[in-house]
Amino acid sequence: MRSSVVFAVVVTWNRRALLEQCLAHLFAQTRPCDGLIVVDNASDDGAAEMLADAWAGRATVVRMATNTGGAGGFNAGVRAAMQAGAERLWLMDDDVLAAPDALEALLAAEALLARDGAAPAFLCSSVRSPEGHLTNTPEIDRRENVLGYPAWGERLDRGLIPVRQATFVSLLVGRAAVARHGLPLAPMFIWGDDTEYTLRLSRDGPGHLVAASRVVHVRAAPGRLSIETEPDAARERLHRYLTRNIILAKRRHEGAGSALRYAASRLRIAGGLALKGRWRKAGVLVAGVLDGARFDPEVEFCTGVVAAGRARGLRWSQVRAAYGRTCLALLGLGVTAPLFLTPGQFSGPRLGDLALLIAPAYGGGGVRADEAAAARGRLDRRVLPDGHDAGAAVGGRRVVRCGRRRLLVSMDRRQPCRAARCGFDRAG
Repeated sequence: MRSSVVFAVVVTWNRRALLEQCLAHLFAQTRPCDGLIVVDNASDDGAAEMLADAWAGRATVVRMATNTGGAGGFNAGVRAAMQAGAERLWLMDDDVLAAPDALEALLAAEALLARDGAAPAFLCSSVRSPEGHLTNTPEIDRRENVLGYPAWGERLDRGLIPVRQATFVSLLVGRAAVARHGLPLAPMFIWGDDTEYTLRLSRDGPGHLVAASRVVHVRAAPGRLSIETEPDAARERLHRYLTRNIILAKRRHEGAGSALRYAASRLRIAGGLALKGRWRKAGVLVAGVLDGARFDPEVEFCTGVVAAGRARGLRWSQVRAAYGRTCLALLGLGVTAPLFLTPGQFSGPRLGDLALLIAPAYGGGGVRADEAAAARGRLDRRVLPDGHDAGAAVGGRRVVRCGRRRLLVSMDRRQPCRAARCGFDRAG
């Protein structure tokens, strides 16, 4: 069988020393790469000069005018590899050190799966920290076999485990998968872009973790990404991107309910941080949730751009309805308005009560009748100021401002809940 044309794609920003190690490990592979593309995200630490001097003729350098983050870098790198004729794309950050046989093991696993009649969405390596701890562990795919049991252990004896999401830490993707599912989302900038991309790739079938393929991830801050334990103040703002991006990934690939639950969990954490006086971190999470409700980047393909909704055969009305349901995450189940709304928009009522009350208007499910009734009762005993626009009683309803929309919130289950100045008109 003819060997595939494999291009490695490495994204770097201001980590010259690590980049040199990463590239050295790539050139030490027992199965050499057929091409190497390095995306330099406008580094100013001498990486560009090092690439021009030491790697001229061995690596194709894509120099970005500005730092586009990992997401923008992989978008540009995957596009360049596709245009260069790559049949397999081996994606990794500049802090990944691949074992000498890492690529060979990935390709061997692909061949094994092909003999079984399986076409993996992607393949990923087993990742460990320099101290030997497992890290960047992918999420197991729990699709069932013909008997109704999870099939993840079917090839366990051969060191292959089906997974549904992974990271850009040694990820092998086929040309056909990129052509079908598009490029990584550049607007995501950083963190969570690999989660969204691998979930997109594995929509029709799982990827596989290849235990025999090993890499070391030399992370600046080892451990799970969590703003609660983030030690670097300069990195705190990046958790806004993470929160926004995970909401997008869940909304698109797991449904509005999953996105809402995640958003509510972030807002609960924000509330806890605020109570401890850690207002800056709380604000970062809240801003991420707000961004996630309206973040809707298009999926790019090498030959053009298509809207995410149309790519899945959805009508825009369906996409808009999903967006509206996700906006309910802003109401945050128990988080009070002063955490993230300016004075005059809301005053007093728990946003969780508003979420329970307004959810049916956006088609949101999972709200019990007793919860909604209790919320209506609590809201009815409060006054929502802001003159005629908010808080005014209008025919048994109250006017509530939600962003730029004014919602007539029914205090009677039998009356409709309407959104003034927008296209929603659903029974409450």
